[in-house]
Amino acid sequence: MLCGKPPSDRGSRSEVDVIQTIQPRLNHYQVMTILKVLSDHSFGNQLVDFDQRYIYDPKAMHIVKKFRADLCKIHRKIQKRNMEREIPYDYMDPLVIPNSINILVL
Repeated sequence: MLCGKPPSDRGSRSEVDVIQTIQPRLNHYQVMTILKVLSDHSFGNQLVDFDQRYIYDPKAMHIVKKFRADLCKIHRKIQKRNMEREIPYDYMDPLVIPNSINILVL
């Protein structure tokens, strides 16, 4: 997020030039706060857990079934590793990754 137009040439810039193009700190804080709220753990459907059935092809269903099994293996591996951690890291755990993300861009 820059203030004004981006530079149109490849000339060098002074520190003052750079500072003048950066948004005020409060704006950055607000954007970071909004993104944090939007990217927190979802309470919606899990990965590959659809509200409606979209896949009918038997070959595709087999692939989805295998993918779900792979996600379960990954979940168990993350859970096992987290037992050894002081602070669990579950952000990449397939059980807490939402099936889809909706972000409103203001």
